Amino acid sequence: MRRALGLSLALALAAPAASAETLVVALSADEIRIASTFTGTTITVFGAVEDAVAASGYDIAVVLEGPRKAIVVRRKDPVVGLWINRAETTFTTAPEFYAAHSTAPLPDIAAREALGALGLGVEHMTLGPTLAAGPAATGFRQAVIRLRGEAGHYVEEAGAVDWIGDGLFRTTFTLPADVPVGAYTVRTLLFRDGALEAESTLGLPISKTGAEQFVFDAAHDNAWLYALAVILMAASIGWLGGIVFRRD
Repeated sequence: MRRALGLSLALALAAPAASAETLVVALSADEIRIASTFTGTTITVFGAVEDAVAASGYDIAVVLEGPRKAIVVRRKDPVVGLWINRAETTFTTAPEFYAAHSTAPLPDIAAREALGALGLGVEHMTLGPTLAAGPAATGFRQAVIRLRGEAGHYVEEAGAVDWIGDGLFRTTFTLPADVPVGAYTVRTLLFRDGALEAESTLGLPISKTGAEQFVFDAAHDNAWLYALAVILMAASIGWLGGIVFRRD
């Protein structure tokens, strides 16, 4: 009973309150296309709070997230002097990229329960059900966050959302050269005194272009044919190399 009441409270905290505030959000680009010369890029999120009760007292959190896929995490343990995989778990719907920007540290914006219900912040983001439970699952989760954080794919930055005018705000996300392709979402959340007042969600596709897209599609849609083509190409190059550099 107590657990059910706690869950109800978290959901109530996460639900937008009945208010007059409206979020208007736009992106600096509707799509990002990756070519062979791609070295990374940025995407800027612009927004405005309409019908605000007052100019102060608001906080903004913006999350760039996606795409989601299953992640298998394995733990190595020493066995007879060798390090081998002894345990593993699978997070079924973990985001390959997650960046959360906010006007202030997230714990100062909303209660921990509300952040958890919203999946807001690296600590609270949804990784999906796992095959392990309890302390073991917690350790694997921390490993995913640490490894992806070191790769620059899980980011959380307080103070990265700037107020640039009366009710206007802006933040810029940096996308690394190895940013995963797929369907992304940009979630913008407006808080006031710890309560969620409004929320907006926009889509942002990131895709390869030209020859890169052809190779990517071939590798994913026709894996066996792609592998056979690569093997034949490698064999052909080796055969031609043997002819060109053959010594009589």
